[in-house]
Amino acid sequence: MYPDDPPFLKAPTEPDPLGFAHFREQGIAQLQALSGELWSDFNLHDPGVTLLELVCYGLTDLVYRSGLPVEECLRNSEGRIDGERHALLPPEEALPCRPLTPADYQKLFADQLPEIRNIWVNPAGQGEGDDGALIGPDAGCPGLLDIHLQLQDNIRDDPARIAALELEVRRLYHQHRNLGEDLGRIRMVEHQDYTLSGDLELDGGRPPAEVLAELYFACLIAVSPPIPQHPYSDLHAEEAASLLTGPYTRHGYIHQDDFARKSGVTLPELIQQVAAIDGVSRIHRLELFDSQGQSCQAATGRIAQRQVPRLRLPQRQSDMSFRLRIAGHDRDVAVADLHDQLERRQFAANAHRHGRLTSAPLAPLPEGPALDLADYTPLQRHLPPAYGLSDYGIPESAGPQRNAQARQLAGYLQLFDLVLGRAMRGLAELPRLYSLDRDLSRSYFPALPQQLPQRPLLYPLDDSQLEAALAAGLDPIDPFIDRRSRALDILLALHGEKFSQRALRYLQTEPDESLAAALIRNKRDFAEQAPRLNAERAAGEDLGRPPAADNQSGLSRKLALLLDLPPFPNHALGDTLAATGFRYLDDAALLATAGLAAHAGRAGGDIPLPQHCLPHESPFLALGLLSPALLQRADQLEHYRLL
Repeated sequence: MYPDDPPFLKAPTEPDPLGFAHFREQGIAQLQALSGELWSDFNLHDPGVTLLELVCYGLTDLVYRSGLPVEECLRNSEGRIDGERHALLPPEEALPCRPLTPADYQKLFADQLPEIRNIWVNPAGQGEGDDGALIGPDAGCPGLLDIHLQLQDNIRDDPARIAALELEVRRLYHQHRNLGEDLGRIRMVEHQDYTLSGDLELDGGRPPAEVLAELYFACLIAVSPPIPQHPYSDLHAEEAASLLTGPYTRHGYIHQDDFARKSGVTLPELIQQVAAIDGVSRIHRLELFDSQGQSCQAATGRIAQRQVPRLRLPQRQSDMSFRLRIAGHDRDVAVADLHDQLERRQFAANAHRHGRLTSAPLAPLPEGPALDLADYTPLQRHLPPAYGLSDYGIPESAGPQRNAQARQLAGYLQLFDLVLGRAMRGLAELPRLYSLDRDLSRSYFPALPQQLPQRPLLYPLDDSQLEAALAAGLDPIDPFIDRRSRALDILLALHGEKFSQRALRYLQTEPDESLAAALIRNKRDFAEQAPRLNAERAAGEDLGRPPAADNQSGLSRKLALLLDLPPFPNHALGDTLAATGFRYLDDAALLATAGLAAHAGRAGGDIPLPQHCLPHESPFLALGLLSPALLQRADQLEHYRLL
């Protein structure tokens, strides 16, 4: 450092407001203000300062535990987080939804039906052009979907398997259909057949049957590409939100781009595919022929007419149209060997369908050592033995006065231990507060002074009696309803939901205590079912099954929870309303029953009400009356007059 250089000044640091030094400073300041001239010695040797520092130490321990990451506070005794208990679902459960768009249906069918090679789902009466754009009549049948299937080669000539496949498609569709939607027609697409012929020079490094099988397999995919599924192990965390937006496909995820329609494949593209095969050293000739035996430059279909190209495989030895040579010598390949090699490659390509499905989550919840946050050592155990509060107790030589003073100090410090111990246990009970548990009835939890050496003298009660007594002391200051409701709001927010329950508060006539418990129960039930309701928000009931508890639309289930409607055997909302005592009338009868004159309403269905409330008028809901206009025009407050 040179003489002319300015000195280095240490930047002032703000004291930690939750640190030991700040707690001690604030404590001494308050003691000075409260004690005045009675206590003037605040040095380290003073026993009062020792007790103050002991309390500050306990506070810093509490601050440290409170600052732990949330995931560490939620771990159970096994070091794991119970995701279902806390509504913390893995991505494959929280993100996917029931099929909503035609592309979602395509993913569903492609994943669950290995008999199909490709699938098209479009509004009834419409099709797709070669560029993927919808073509056809604009009208058609709104709400109907047509499904066109391209079958795998191994079932195209089996009528029984085709019929079974069609039934399975219908079952899957109705099981996952959208509300207000139905199935139109199911059709199998036609094929335009093509064949390959060529003259190849092989390098001799691989058996000719393997090379020819790989050639046909590559060209089969190029001419008529299937819908590929990619293993979830290759999925990056940042891609999960964009790729798991439709139905969860069990055998691997499907990119939206994989449904892009190809107009066909050209002969130069096929030559490029063949040239890349290991073992092919030279292509002397490669030709493509249509079903009429005419040479062509591309294998194309007519997607608008649901005709797709298909490469035909040789079925007999006489159908073999490739000449394979190694060092100028012809090498023959048996048709049986060719098909055997092709089946091996097809099986390997579909290995994800044949293997055992893994149940491991894509993003498992963090694990770690279990923490006992309620493990609290009372302050008096940290005092030196001279205070008489340690395990050694008071010497036998001490008189009654010394014993009484020790018990008095223990009782005084017990006030601090109860507060700090209760806070520690509150941290340990966070998994219960932020959970879907049904048996939770408090948000403040008492702390039992298990480790107090003076406990038998201070509390001559057993554990259950002492806990009940301490809990009773917390009940008047425990805002359980408010804290539990806000904790459930956080769990709902994880799934993009909120539930103010304002309407339920207005319509309920139960006592405050019963109403509060009912609102907590209702919000807990809604939080428990929110993930499924989100996934099935547009779902309709399965028309192939009778109405049942597990067969109703997502909208019906959500409305029933939001309105706290009781269950009804057929789960129809109209019947459920009737079961609660409401009567459903036409608009004119509603007005007449309420003592109002019938007026001609606008086409929108409004009921014109008088500007001034008549003395004999009664609120419609209080009369238990509903009508079409009330239900159809209930979305805006100006359609009502509040009485």
